[in-house]
Amino acid sequence: MDTLAKLQDWEELDAQLEDIVSAYYRTCHILERMITDSSSVDAAPLERRMGDRYTRFIRPLSHSFASIARSRNNLRTPLHRMPTEILGRIFEFVVDTDTRYMPMNVAIQTMYLSLHRLMGVCSVWRNVAQNHFPLWTLIPVVHFNTRSLSVTETWFSRSLERSGAISLRLAVSVGSLDINNLPIKEKLVSQAHRFRSINICASSLSTIESILKPILTAPAPKFLREISLCYEPPQGHSAQAPYYLFSSVTYPVLSAFEVALGFVGILRLKSVLPPPYSRCYSNLVELRLQDIRFGINTCFEQFLGTLSSATQLQSLDLISVLTSITHHHADDKRIMVRLPLLKHLYLENLDLNILESVFLTIEPGQYYTSLMMTQRCLLSVSLIGVIQDDLNRFRQVFKSSKIYTLLLKEHSPSSVPDVCTSFSVVCPQLTHSLLTDKPLVINASLL
Repeated sequence: MDTLAKLQDWEELDAQLEDIVSAYYRTCHILERMITDSSSVDAAPLERRMGDRYTRFIRPLSHSFASIARSRNNLRTPLHRMPTEILGRIFEFVVDTDTRYMPMNVAIQTMYLSLHRLMGVCSVWRNVAQNHFPLWTLIPVVHFNTRSLSVTETWFSRSLERSGAISLRLAVSVGSLDINNLPIKEKLVSQAHRFRSINICASSLSTIESILKPILTAPAPKFLREISLCYEPPQGHSAQAPYYLFSSVTYPVLSAFEVALGFVGILRLKSVLPPPYSRCYSNLVELRLQDIRFGINTCFEQFLGTLSSATQLQSLDLISVLTSITHHHADDKRIMVRLPLLKHLYLENLDLNILESVFLTIEPGQYYTSLMMTQRCLLSVSLIGVIQDDLNRFRQVFKSSKIYTLLLKEHSPSSVPDVCTSFSVVCPQLTHSLLTDKPLVINASLL
């Protein structure tokens, strides 16, 4: 008998059962009233019979309800029959879409909220989500000012349990909190060899170093593919130039850092730099420097010179970078850096000193240059430290550049739009000019 005939039989029996249950329901109410109105009934035999009837009815009814529920799930949820591997990949896409381009703390909360929603749909989805390892590769250590750290300890432990043996992504955002004495620190160290991506944001250099050290010195640093480090100095902390990691440790750690950088493909640094003598960026594809101040002894051009080993570099972002070096002299020995695979150079909120260093150090090529124009782009630092607008130097600096996209903030100072008219002459290859009221989202997030 085919499915349609079975369904017709079920509908007929269902209608008959509905009539029978209704009649039984009415009879039970009549019996209840009769027992209430009569006191001469022998209660013991009747009570046993009623209990036996109740058990005999409830058990098959419960099984039938479960059978109907399973049938309904099969009919209403085509994904119930989808292979678990495909369903797991769909879940990955949903979680990734929800958290793309968000700040780290928000992204972590959103990701776990998405996972809990997926697992709450039905038991099938819950089992798929719990057993699909790629959904649990993000290991969060986040301190919320209004909550206990135990919240993320739960996420931390569940992710480690459900990620199997595949590689992991570490996301740490702890502010000024010292995690060295917390229970999760021991678990973190024990899993150091599994991390392929590390993303750390803290207000203490020692905290960043204590998390990095076991990962860098793990037996297999070649698995590490992405490093994002954000140092947020405490309020009132003097802006020294620059902040270096592992400036007072032994050679083995520094050597391990340099070896790890040789395998890394993505490097994002905010307010902090790797050891100054690092030279190996042979696999680097994406580099971002943000809110970094270079000192007199650590020249910005010298750092750019270390990128000569980055022959695979495709994307370079420089955002709010400062230097103590002023004008370049004609007799200065130039450091030229050739980046043959560079596709995109993004410049934002840089003064003329930095812009001149970039244009004179990086050889011209087929890469696409975008500039976020701010008031700082008009500033020049003189030899005696005077900061002032220098329109003539502005024209000289950009005369040797090729800016293809110019970005302006909606509330830029009045002088900035006026100066931008010079680009039509200085940069004839300019093809796009955009007005925006905030920085690009992709440059505002580390995760």
